[in-house]
Amino acid sequence: MGDNIFQGTFTHRMDNQGRIALPPRYREAFRPGVILTKSYDPCVNIYTTGQWQAHSTEFSFGSDTRSKNRLLMRMMFASAFESNLDRQGRVLIPTQLRAYADLQDEIVFAGVGPVIEIWNLKNWEEQEDLIASEGWRIAESTEY
Repeated sequence: MGDNIFQGTFTHRMDNQGRIALPPRYREAFRPGVILTKSYDPCVNIYTTGQWQAHSTEFSFGSDTRSKNRLLMRMMFASAFESNLDRQGRVLIPTQLRAYADLQDEIVFAGVGPVIEIWNLKNWEEQEDLIASEGWRIAESTEY
């Protein structure tokens, strides 16, 4: 259940109620449930329930006596929302998450491995520019 790998980018429109239709190729993975939460970047992360469980249990926050660890835990868990897809494959993005990521009419789904990021179109275009100009430097400095 936590083995899904998401890739590619898809542009969609969000309706007036804050619902977005997941790309059809990914809907089956999210049928059991959807977890939406703030990303570290100005976007929303969408996890399958299995991937959220794996991420939550494997992620090491360190000691809760350190304020930065508590802040990180609050960011991740206090902003998390459970949801389900409707019959049309849509999910409601909570108002708080829409505001955080500045999600408006046009949004971008970016598959980034075990998670899908939901971006404001303009912010995603800035990310693409950054990747195009700095991607090689980032790759060169990354250790696996």
